[in-house]
Amino acid sequence: EVAVARLVGRARTPAALAIYRPYWDATMLDDVQLLPGAKELLTVLQQRGIRTAVFTNKHGPSSRLTCAHLGLTGLLDGNFGATDTPWLKPDPEFAKVYGVLSVLIQAFYEVEYLFDVSSAAFKPPPKVQSGVIRLRRKKETLNVKSDRAFTVLVKTAFNQRRKTLRNAVKSLFTTDILQDEIFNKRAEALSVEDFAMLTFKMS
Repeated sequence: EVAVARLVGRARTPAALAIYRPYWDATMLDDVQLLPGAKELLTVLQQRGIRTAVFTNKHGPSSRLTCAHLGLTGLLDGNFGATDTPWLKPDPEFAKVYGVLSVLIQAFYEVEYLFDVSSAAFKPPPKVQSGVIRLRRKKETLNVKSDRAFTVLVKTAFNQRRKTLRNAVKSLFTTDILQDEIFNKRAEALSVEDFAMLTFKMS
């Protein structure tokens, strides 16, 4: 949608999308090919217990459909793209050190950076730097009401990160609970432990 708006202008974007999206849905899998060794690499990583995921600016549903078409879905632990987060690369909000992704990873995983990936490995070469990280599930379980409650709370809080928690997550708590002082803060001011504690107060 951003690329279309740049091409035809905001005023003409809705009309252009009405033409483009059906065409894209019908042709996006044409000539899609894996780079040599990609599936084999993912298979080996999975066999070694290493979790992997796709993070892309491609439309999230399209990315998942493409990976399914290529037979990769069963080799991935996640697939995140446009519409799955409020931001896109290289939006500064997307790149903030502390956000949805960093909180969820800190909560459940140990992270190890493995190596850089040259832009020449992609067609066409992207203008962003890529790398491979290893995520290992933490042995000590985070004390939360449930993993789902924690995830919903974190995503909701950061979806409107400029607002105080009281406004951002008001749909998840009763009016009485929302009077607590912690709801005067913004999402980026809370620790992983703060989010975990709040899950027990969710309605």
